[in-house]
Amino acid sequence: MEFFKTEPEELKKRFFALTTAREVAEFFGISYGKLCYHLYKLPASKKYTAFSISKKGGGLREIKAPISSIKIIQENLNFVLQKVYKPKACVYGFVTGKSIVSNAARHLKKKYVLNIDLDDFFPSINFGRVRGLFMKPPFNFNKTVATVLAQIACFDGQLPQGAPSSPMIANFICARLDNELLALAIKHRCRYTRYADDLTFSTTADAFPREILKPYNAKEGKIEIGDRLLEIIHNNGFRINPEKIRLRDKSQRQVVTGLTTNQFPNVTRKFVRQVRAMLHAWEKYGLEESEREYLSRYEQKSRNLANRLKPHFKDIVIGKINFIGMVRGKQDEIYKKFCHKLTILDPMIRLKTEPTTKPLIITEGKTDWLHLKSALRDFKHKGFFSKLDIEFSEFTGDMGHCNLLRMCKEKMREPQDRIFIFIFDNDNKDIIKEVKAKDGGPKAWGNRVYSFSIPSPKFRTDQYISIELYYKDDDIRRKDKRGRRLYLSTEFDKKTGKHFAEPCHCKELGKLESGRLCIIDSEARVIDDNSGYNIALSKNDFAINIFQEVDEFLQLDFSEFKCIFEIIEKIILKDVFGKK
Repeated sequence: MEFFKTEPEELKKRFFALTTAREVAEFFGISYGKLCYHLYKLPASKKYTAFSISKKGGGLREIKAPISSIKIIQENLNFVLQKVYKPKACVYGFVTGKSIVSNAARHLKKKYVLNIDLDDFFPSINFGRVRGLFMKPPFNFNKTVATVLAQIACFDGQLPQGAPSSPMIANFICARLDNELLALAIKHRCRYTRYADDLTFSTTADAFPREILKPYNAKEGKIEIGDRLLEIIHNNGFRINPEKIRLRDKSQRQVVTGLTTNQFPNVTRKFVRQVRAMLHAWEKYGLEESEREYLSRYEQKSRNLANRLKPHFKDIVIGKINFIGMVRGKQDEIYKKFCHKLTILDPMIRLKTEPTTKPLIITEGKTDWLHLKSALRDFKHKGFFSKLDIEFSEFTGDMGHCNLLRMCKEKMREPQDRIFIFIFDNDNKDIIKEVKAKDGGPKAWGNRVYSFSIPSPKFRTDQYISIELYYKDDDIRRKDKRGRRLYLSTEFDKKTGKHFAEPCHCKELGKLESGRLCIIDSEARVIDDNSGYNIALSKNDFAINIFQEVDEFLQLDFSEFKCIFEIIEKIILKDVFGKK
């Protein structure tokens, strides 16, 4: 069934009506045989990928990530559960519209703040508890359906940390715990919130009641949880991590879900100093050396971790600055100062210093937005598209069509306060079919989310093209100051890789064998026969030279890009005014 297009009430109605395993399979859009294969026949070792990550407080946390086919089923289950779940006021984790910031805001300016962590939170929720959940209200499924749903959600008899459905199921499991702890807090005029396994109590009184915290002796430094609080947690099937109990008074730095709460939700000074140091290292030693130094420290710290992707220094810096903006606000001076510094270090990165509701354009390739931005600038200079006020997602990584499609589907699940337009390359027939409407025009996914694939330029006879092919051949062949340029696959013999007119050859014959017109850049390695050097320009440098209006790349012909902006304009007019 079309999960993300079905009205929430209709989706819940169909979900609650499930009575057999076959109906479960049909509901999730797969065959009964395929469901049985993944649940019962596929070896356990092939269902999940296990790896560990470092905990902030030391030690390792095991993550079990499901394979794609199981993950898709769990994502669909999670989507349905989100529609069913009615969050308590005290629950802030994995709830739409809530965050660590809103969670921390509930404990501002308190005399005492008490933090408690639940030990082995997800693993402590076993298969029996999950099956029992589905047999009780609001689900009331029979044993067969409840068992199948629990088998979809669990692995090794536990709720795996790393599965998309685990957080929402944990919230359902914790419903009674939240009710009882909230009642305890209200009874004693305290405040209680839970963010996943992180429980927080706060009070403006001179001390916590005995039921929550036993009398505290600062000299002894021993913190003992109250009997009633312990009883509630144990009766709900959880245990407290004794090493993660923290009590802070107003004279100390009070922290809730990683943010200080003495006056207002804030990042720690240590976090700000760390970002400042990373920017300084980037400026002084350059990006490559800073990344090498960072990775050496990361690998030393995480040398025992398996199956981890190495983080990129630039992405870490951007992420940390964005986090400061989320917590302190986009108008915060520290955030704006870091954004300005980041733009100086890399002009291609422009973080937002204020919220906006402009339509957001998200592209597939890491340089596509640069070409579109350059083209729009040229059009506006000539008087075209003067009223087209849009924003580009300036993501510097390679999104790829799979990730872009996944993001598109995620955005359409919830109402959006702005238009999202996802633009795909025209080089994959399966993707093209999915992101276009039946009439070949842009596809409306719902909730102000749209997609289309770039149409072929009028002067190209090829059906499948990338955005660089919107330029005329002479513009594509422009050389930079070092004599490097992009090449077209038609310039080479597809069997030998030799250039038809110049003393060079392409090393990546796979790019040529299909016979399809495509761009040959530095990754495909065009080797000069005399010097042995790679003389091809990278797509990234090509886009940057155009965007920065480098002398050799001035006065390009952007005329074919007009059709893309006409589609964007049409989408916006239809969304805002209902015009066709």
